[in-house]
Amino acid sequence: MTSKTNILQIIKQTNNDVLLFVKIVPNSQENSVVEILEYNNKYYLKVKIKEVAKEFKANKELLSYLSKIFNTSKNQLSLEQGESMPFKTIKIKNNSINIIQEKILQYLCPNERSKHE
Repeated sequence: MTSKTNILQIIKQTNNDVLLFVKIVPNSQENSVVEILEYNNKYYLKVKIKEVAKEFKANKELLSYLSKIFNTSKNQLSLEQGESMPFKTIKIKNNSINIIQEKILQYLCPNERSKHE
């Protein structure tokens, strides 16, 4: 079960920015936020992306998809680590950890969303 505690393990506030730790699954049937997973004692947001992992197409699609989820422009997102790896660190510029946490919860727990509105 996803909780705010679990989500706080995949995001980190740094000054005015938020770091998001992601595990990308390219070449999927659809773009989707799947779950929070643990790997080597670290937690990641598992995100499926339709695009293939060639010529950084999946990375570009990941940033585009996340910009829609977080309702921010693409230039507010940058890939900080993991350019050629499935485990990535995404920086979301000028944002609050609370806003990012709520957006993630909306995607992971859609039934919970209606209870808070």
